[in-house]
Amino acid sequence: MSSKRKKKFQDSEDDECSLSDLDQLWESSLDDWVEIVPDEYSNSTLIIEKDNWEIEDFKREKVDLKCMKDECMYRKNFYEKEDSFNLSVRTDDDEYFVFNVLDNENKSEILMAKHSVESSEMKTIPRKQIKVGLMKKIFCQTYTDDKLIQLYDPELKGSEISYCSKSEDEKDLLTLTEYFNRDKYKIGIVYVKEGQLSEKQYLWNKGHSQRFEDFLSILGSKEDLLGFGGFSGGLDIKYGSCGEKSLYTQWNNSEIMFHVSTLIPFDPLDKQQIIRKRHIGNNSVMVVFLDGNVKFDPDSFVTKFIHVIIVVRVIQVWGKIKYRVEVTKRKCVPDFLPLLPTPPIFEKDQLREFLLTKICQAERTALGSGTFLKRYHFLRADIIKKIYKRNLY
Repeated sequence: MSSKRKKKFQDSEDDECSLSDLDQLWESSLDDWVEIVPDEYSNSTLIIEKDNWEIEDFKREKVDLKCMKDECMYRKNFYEKEDSFNLSVRTDDDEYFVFNVLDNENKSEILMAKHSVESSEMKTIPRKQIKVGLMKKIFCQTYTDDKLIQLYDPELKGSEISYCSKSEDEKDLLTLTEYFNRDKYKIGIVYVKEGQLSEKQYLWNKGHSQRFEDFLSILGSKEDLLGFGGFSGGLDIKYGSCGEKSLYTQWNNSEIMFHVSTLIPFDPLDKQQIIRKRHIGNNSVMVVFLDGNVKFDPDSFVTKFIHVIIVVRVIQVWGKIKYRVEVTKRKCVPDFLPLLPTPPIFEKDQLREFLLTKICQAERTALGSGTFLKRYHFLRADIIKKIYKRNLY
């Protein structure tokens, strides 16, 4: 920003200028605009701080819109590779593991991956550490002791080791390692009017404003539910109990079905609005649209499943409609990309790509933490033990 413009802006700040005054001062690019937005637009204004929730900090870094749907280690390094094989192990402590081994004779090391109940990890073993006799056993698949396993992890002692030779093993390993690489998402969206502070008030909204309608049109399109052929996200597509239409989109080779509070039928006889609550509250991610000058309390919507809440409000900057976005997550959920920019304000044509990326990454991250972590570990334990038993004889 030029010194002349800085001086002009500082003078206007002393007079407590409005956004319309700023508009007259400077027509600028987004980079310049970030510098002149008043402090009130850089602080958290949409979400009430709570002890068990963490509001995402605004980062002065470029927004990364790359989807993190990377190839998993198993598919990329071992799946259907001619020189790879899998080992199933039960230890003396009655723990179960699956190992992937890639024996590429043209390289000076062997690539190995270990899959446990908690996680999957990969590392290389220098070929010079492996004795010639053991290498022959590995190559001929007659290896039955735990020497190679202990090269990977000296703490492990396998009492029973077997080669995984069944065709189902590879399918199970893909399920095990690509649990988070999903292409179908279901996300809740809640409409909140100015002055509303409780779950009951949110769920008792019978309709919504044009501002909310415009916001929905950015995320997707309304589709007839009866006979719907895409991903339904658990909504009723046979009998119409979940309403006539729902919000749906296809993005980045994925399907996203939104459970929108005002599109799910309202029952005047149901004080809790169970149908709305059930579909929205059973998601891991919820988007909240604030229609007015109100802050959202994350604890006001009672559910043990929602781990990430993305809050959106329409604002006017220099007379133009823009969208402010803030994010809060349960403290057990790790940070995830893309980061919010500073200030977290978007043009209409910027919002869709950012929000859909953030939503999908939020669900993937949430499903590996908190309430969902126990379910994830149970699934991994079941798959690993199933592979072991399948190849025992």
